[in-house]
Amino acid sequence: MLSALLLCALTQGVELSFGPKAGTYAVRRVNIEHELSLRELSSVRSGVVQSSTDPVDLRSSQMLQCTDQYKQIGDGRPLVLERRFDTLEWKGSLLLAGKQDALSARSPLATLSTIYTYVPEEQAYGRYYSAREGVEELLHGVSEDLDLRCLLPVGPQAPGAQWTVDPARMVDVFAPAGRWALAFQMKPAQRNLVRSIQSGIGCNLIEVFGGECIGKVEARLASVDEAQARVELTVDLTCLVDRRGLVQMQMNGPELASGFRCQSAPLNWSFQGKGFLLFDRQARRASELKLEGRQSVRLETELLVGSDPVSTTQRLAMEGALKLHWLIGDPRDSRLKAPAGAAPQGQK
Repeated sequence: MLSALLLCALTQGVELSFGPKAGTYAVRRVNIEHELSLRELSSVRSGVVQSSTDPVDLRSSQMLQCTDQYKQIGDGRPLVLERRFDTLEWKGSLLLAGKQDALSARSPLATLSTIYTYVPEEQAYGRYYSAREGVEELLHGVSEDLDLRCLLPVGPQAPGAQWTVDPARMVDVFAPAGRWALAFQMKPAQRNLVRSIQSGIGCNLIEVFGGECIGKVEARLASVDEAQARVELTVDLTCLVDRRGLVQMQMNGPELASGFRCQSAPLNWSFQGKGFLLFDRQARRASELKLEGRQSVRLETELLVGSDPVSTTQRLAMEGALKLHWLIGDPRDSRLKAPAGAAPQGQK
């Protein structure tokens, strides 16, 4: 039997607004799993196309775990937040022509602590290290929102209510904490593969945002009880961005000495999927997100070399499954007690 309090809430609408108590902690674990298969690998010069017919499969897992303290709260956001990065890593396996290669990467931000301070005049967060100093440049790419606030509605909502989410704000869902500055352990022969991965293929989805982001993200309040609310999500996204600056920055000394120049590097990424968000009504923040679907990604890199006026375009297209699983809880939450790297069991 519903309590009188819950019955009243269902009648008047339920607030799903962010508002944890100042001084409380939140432990977060985010797993992002990619399963990609090659659709095209070719090189085009003067209209002549050379294509590879070898099958290529990329499987990867990207994991973040951190512990946050909300030092000050106001205006639906943390005003001061302290974050300790416990784990920031990527592991992948590439199957190429029957041969399997393993790759791994880790962020130098792991084990470091940062302070985020909201600056109202700039409508942005200032960042600095607490306790132990790290490389200052690494802080420029990290972002504060690991509370999935972009998915929350404005004002009270009754069960069955629907709202939409700005597609560009989904960067906080697909690229948690922003740019991790992953340092890859690789063989020289894997350099080109790692460049593609760093460009947003099977990793670093921060790189697919920043340009045009179109599509529709729909949310619906499916159910509410005294402890939590469940929001059903339907996502259809397409991101278009030119990564010529990143490609140029990735070039090594011999390539630059030979006059390699990137003319363009359009990246097209899309995702269609469904999932759910759980909102903890007592803690007043999200507690879990699960999102699964299909992604496709296409990168075309046009290069000039030296004084040669004819460019070469390299094409890489892959598609496959993408799964995201977020868990957020206090330090005593049993869901977060599993060893780092173990696959957490989500609510069905």
